[in-house]
Amino acid sequence: MGGKIYVLNKGDDIAKVKLAQAGRFRQRKSAKPAMAVTEGAVKQKLGYAQMVTTSSSAKRVEESGNAEAIGMLNDARKQVESAKASLAGGKVEEAMNQVNEGLRLMTAASRAITTESDMAAVNHKAKYDELVNSLHTYDGSYKRNVERAAKTKQRSRASSTKLNIIAL
Repeated sequence: MGGKIYVLNKGDDIAKVKLAQAGRFRQRKSAKPAMAVTEGAVKQKLGYAQMVTTSSSAKRVEESGNAEAIGMLNDARKQVESAKASLAGGKVEEAMNQVNEGLRLMTAASRAITTESDMAAVNHKAKYDELVNSLHTYDGSYKRNVERAAKTKQRSRASSTKLNIIAL
C-alpha cells in the first residue's frame, strides 16, 4: 500500500492542489530519463534468452514445419549470438537491444505455431471444476484447523487455570 498526504492551509482549494499534482506527475513521467544498461543486466537477460531459445517451446517451433516460425526462431538465435559478440566487444546497450530483439522474435515464433485447435484442446470447464473442487478442499481443511486450534487453546486455558489453582 502507498499513498500521499497533502497538508493544506485553511482556504486552499483541494481541486486546485490535485490538478497541480497531476500536472507534476505528467511532467515527471514524460521527462523520465532512460535507465542505464549494465553489463550484469545484459548477462542476466542473455542467459535467459539462451535458455528460451533452447527450450521445449523452441523445439516445438522446430518440429512444427512452419517455415515462418522456424525462420523467426533462427533469427532469434542469431540475435542472441550477436548480443554475445557485442557484449564481448564492450557494446553493452547494443547487446541489450539485440537480446531484446531475440526474445521478441522467439515469442513471435512461438505464437505463430499456436493455433485455435491448440487452444480448443484446453477443456476450460473441466479446469474450472478442478479448481473449484480444490478450493472446497482447502476451505474444509482450513475450517478443521481452526476448530482444532480453538480446542487446543481451550485445553491450554483449562490446564493453566488448574495450575493457577494448584499454585494458590
